[in-house]
Amino acid sequence: MGGIVSVVSIGSLAAFSVDKSNYKKSLKDIENKIVKFNEYKEKLIAKQNGLNDKLSTIQLDDEIKFKLSSIIDVYNKQLDLNNQLSKKLETIIEKHKKYRVGHHFGNLTYLRAKKNRETKNLFDVNIPGAVNETKRILRLSQIELFEEKFDAIANLSIELVKHKDSNNQLINSLTDKEVKFNSLKNAINSYNEEKEKPAVKNDKELTKSYIISAINLFNADQKVWDEGILAKFNEKVTTNSISKNILNSNLVDKLDDFSNISLEKYDLAKNTIKQYFTTEGYIKELDKSITRSDVLDNLRIANDNIEIFNKDIETFNNSFVGSLRDKLTTKNILEKTKLLDFSSNKGEYENLLEQGKRLNYLISSNSTFALDKVHSLISESVDLINKDRILSEKLTLFINDELKNNVNGSKNSIDPVAKFLQLQDEWSQVVEFANSTSPKISELKGNEYISQRNSLIDSYYETKSNIIKLKDKSIETYNYGLDRVKAFKEAYNNKKHKLDNFKLFNFSFSKFNEQEALVNNLISKNIHSKINENKDLKDLFDDISSLNDLVAIDTNNLKVIKDTTQNNIDNNFTAGLKIKDAKIDGFKPLIELEDTIDIKKKIDSKNSLIQEENLEQWSSGNIDTVKSTFTTLFNSIDEINEQVSNLSSLREEYKEFINKVATNIDELKSIGTNGHNNLQKNAEAISKIITKAKLDYFDVNSKAQFVSKIEESAKQLKNNYMYSWVEVFKNYDKYYDEKEKVKNEFTTNYSHMDIKYVSEAAKKFSDQQERLIETLVNNVYNELDQQTIDWTKKPEKSKSDEFLNAEKTLLVCFVKNFYNILVNQFGYDVAYNVEVPKYSWDGNSFNFSRINILSNGDVSYKNKTKAMEDAKKYANNSLKPRQKFGTEASNNDELYHRYGFDNIYLIDKSNLNTNTEIKYKIYEKKYDSLIRGEYRRTSLYNSNNTISNDYFNLTEVSELNSNPVYVLNVFLKLLNYENELSHKVINLLIDNGTIIDKNKYDIIFSKFVMSLSKIVYCNTTIILNSFESNKIAKDNYEVGINQENIYKLGILKRAGWTRKFALSANHIWIINSQFNEIREDGYLWQRTRLLGGWERNNSFHEYEAFGFRNGSEHNHSLLDDLGFPIIWKTAHTFSNIYNRTDPNIYALFINKIEFNDEFNTLFSVKYLDWLEFNKIAEYKKEYGNRPDRSMNGGVEYEEFSKFYSTDWINRMGSYKPVSN
Repeated sequence: MGGIVSVVSIGSLAAFSVDKSNYKKSLKDIENKIVKFNEYKEKLIAKQNGLNDKLSTIQLDDEIKFKLSSIIDVYNKQLDLNNQLSKKLETIIEKHKKYRVGHHFGNLTYLRAKKNRETKNLFDVNIPGAVNETKRILRLSQIELFEEKFDAIANLSIELVKHKDSNNQLINSLTDKEVKFNSLKNAINSYNEEKEKPAVKNDKELTKSYIISAINLFNADQKVWDEGILAKFNEKVTTNSISKNILNSNLVDKLDDFSNISLEKYDLAKNTIKQYFTTEGYIKELDKSITRSDVLDNLRIANDNIEIFNKDIETFNNSFVGSLRDKLTTKNILEKTKLLDFSSNKGEYENLLEQGKRLNYLISSNSTFALDKVHSLISESVDLINKDRILSEKLTLFINDELKNNVNGSKNSIDPVAKFLQLQDEWSQVVEFANSTSPKISELKGNEYISQRNSLIDSYYETKSNIIKLKDKSIETYNYGLDRVKAFKEAYNNKKHKLDNFKLFNFSFSKFNEQEALVNNLISKNIHSKINENKDLKDLFDDISSLNDLVAIDTNNLKVIKDTTQNNIDNNFTAGLKIKDAKIDGFKPLIELEDTIDIKKKIDSKNSLIQEENLEQWSSGNIDTVKSTFTTLFNSIDEINEQVSNLSSLREEYKEFINKVATNIDELKSIGTNGHNNLQKNAEAISKIITKAKLDYFDVNSKAQFVSKIEESAKQLKNNYMYSWVEVFKNYDKYYDEKEKVKNEFTTNYSHMDIKYVSEAAKKFSDQQERLIETLVNNVYNELDQQTIDWTKKPEKSKSDEFLNAEKTLLVCFVKNFYNILVNQFGYDVAYNVEVPKYSWDGNSFNFSRINILSNGDVSYKNKTKAMEDAKKYANNSLKPRQKFGTEASNNDELYHRYGFDNIYLIDKSNLNTNTEIKYKIYEKKYDSLIRGEYRRTSLYNSNNTISNDYFNLTEVSELNSNPVYVLNVFLKLLNYENELSHKVINLLIDNGTIIDKNKYDIIFSKFVMSLSKIVYCNTTIILNSFESNKIAKDNYEVGINQENIYKLGILKRAGWTRKFALSANHIWIINSQFNEIREDGYLWQRTRLLGGWERNNSFHEYEAFGFRNGSEHNHSLLDDLGFPIIWKTAHTFSNIYNRTDPNIYALFINKIEFNDEFNTLFSVKYLDWLEFNKIAEYKKEYGNRPDRSMNGGVEYEEFSKFYSTDWINRMGSYKPVSN
């Protein structure tokens, strides 16, 4: 057994392996097919484009081009087919992308499954067929493509010419037959001649004359075939053509459904037409195997089949219309009568019979083409059937409406009358017919329809006689009942005047009048004589049923007396107790007063006597007893009315009390609603006071109590209580106004883009404060939620002052103050848009102007919210600027331009080449000279905060190199810092969790302003450090000039000096030299170190790769703009550098800036500032005012204090809270 199991297991594994291999092969095969289709796609497109290019070189009319397009479209059709097959293959791959044993198209059993039959056909038939057709099309040359089409037309035309004299009906019907066939022969000959020309036959060239001859042939063939022989079938030629009518009409199915005429011959003809024409009536493009001889023969056969079908229609019409004509003649149902008259439809029946005659005439007409008239025959027959059905349905409807409905509608009222008249049997027969089911004309067909139609006509007359019999016995016993109803009338008339004038409590005796009117009406109808008159069925039944009315009125006379009395007590009496038109609601119902309860007991006693009274049964001689009973009943009603009068007086007194309360309440409400704005909160409070006042007034049980409730002292106590609350309401109005102002600030001002970034947080804090203040409000107003009011205890106004002042503080000290700080004092355009001097060279002299950094950037980012979005994204990126003189664009150029920092680094400036302007005037000195001057601090020095000394070594440079930070980084980081700082202040306020007063706001916002000012100072420092020099004093320098061996001194007027040095370090003795400024209050020096021999290099290098490191080390105020103004120059080294192709050396300064804000949070960052050395423009500035004025470059320094004065510094850091 173990061995057998092993063998089976190995076999299973082998089968699994083969199946999986077949799966992979099948997927690979499908993928190859998709690739092949894609290759075919490109080839077909190329083939089509080539043909289009060829045709575009041939001058052809648009009409010819249009006709050629249908031939060229063979490429698009094949492309569409291939794309469809390719998508199906992709769907198969997607469906089978996961392997399942045996469930894939590499498994023959799975492929042969019934559910996969369509896919198998796709692989076996569709794809191979598409591939073969694609290959065939690709093999065809341009001329072969057209020859294939045009030769087919030529062959069809030649075949057609052979049938010219074949005596075919369709050919013989052709107009100008000889002319059109001669034109066709000429077109065939012309085409064959063009085809035999060498250019076409031998060179396979697609010529214009060949195309035109082919199109002429095409047109001539169409004239004879499409527009001639097949004109009646072709919708393009004949509107509502034979083919369109036959292929689209569903009338023949309706005829077949009703008449059972055989459609065999019709369907044979229809299928023939369907082979050659579309359902729209257009000629199909036929298969090459179908000849025009086939078409002509098949259409002739189709016409013969239709001829037989037309005869069958004639037979049916004779049977259908003929039987109706006989029935109408014998039964004469269309004659006019006074009762149950159906004669109004006589004209329609006569028209129907006449239409049947016309149909027979159309069938027997001598038209030689049966197909030409079959659609009309079918249409007329269906119309005839429909009209007859309509008339039969009208007859059915007439019987239902005029006879059956009236009988059934009157059955219940006539049944008792018929029984009384002893005509139950006759009436039962009428009812039986009325209840019989009418034939469903719309569902009947053929002979069954004809039989039911004729039977309906016969049954119509058998019902009339039994109905007429009812009239004869309906007059005999009508007078006795009249005496009984007259007895009621006489008794009522004795009390009528008094009852009609009693209006108290809305008591009504109108039912007595109505009952008397019914009696009078019945007497006046004179029913016995009306029943004798001839009238329609409904009127007859109505008059007969009046016998029932007489009995009903007699029975109802006593009932009306009892019901009227009971209704007045139950409804009108109760309604009379209600106080109508009272000026106020909420009072106790009158029925609950003790005085009312006593009167009600007396009324109920009399009503009981009336309800227990009964009349004598119908019997002759008892009329006096009936009259006596009615007199007793009406006397009891008088006594009830007297008690109602007493209760009415009590009701009026109670109403006067209620209206007096209403006046008092109105006065109280007037006090409460005047002097303030009636806001919802106050309106609700007033409503509570009014409600409790009403409850107090209406707490009464008798007349004595409600009189005492409306004394003057009780009213005045409530009024004084309301006056006290009005003072609270006034404070609430002011509080609400302040609250609305807070809301408006957030919906308007806080959408300002300089504060929007923190508006959500500010709103969150404001909402917190609003909730806390709302608690104070509710504490005051909740006093009114007590179950009762002590009218002597008035509210305290001081409590309302508390929530009003809290809301004012929120609006002014926070909402407006916070906005003023961030938008007005530290708005983006105010605090960040640093103004600096800018110098430019116009080729002759230096010019000075003032610019603002942000104003030169993208105005759409000139706000904090947009800028902070960039800050969040880019602040931690290394935003290195682009250098000049041909360097590649930086990814950060857009950001530098967006914030105006391209002006700092001169990224995009004029193309003026200043290097060649003074080249011939430079002479090398014979000795080295070191120029050194004195510098002093700017006005920003006094603004505290120092930056610590920090020596930048190579290790730190290397660390910064991995992700260096530049000036733009610091600018964005400071934006992020302000964002965090603003949210920190809001969170600090939120965390307090209590209502914050002005002092606490001032403490926090004072720190906030000082912290923001430090951000502004930092921005000013980093931007000015990277911009042009802010030197404020003129300096005289010794300037060594070697010109004609004469040493002269020049007077230098400082132009806009930048942080750029003319520097070279090629002398060993210069290495590690240190130059100190001659000042006691600060030091600044430049350290250099040569890492190798002096080298020339025209390209820019970062850090050590250049062989030179230039760091800065300074001990000065954070806001002190020393600008690294040391100048280190020798004429010899300057000349060497100047004469280079690109006389620029770059050095890297590593700066550090840090501060602690007023919330003890440290901001610290090291950043890189790239400088250029030895730019020729700097040389011009250095020597811009030579004695010979050859350079014309002098320009005065602009004092830094004109841009940022001490007053500006102090003002920026000062907190001035908003007071209004």
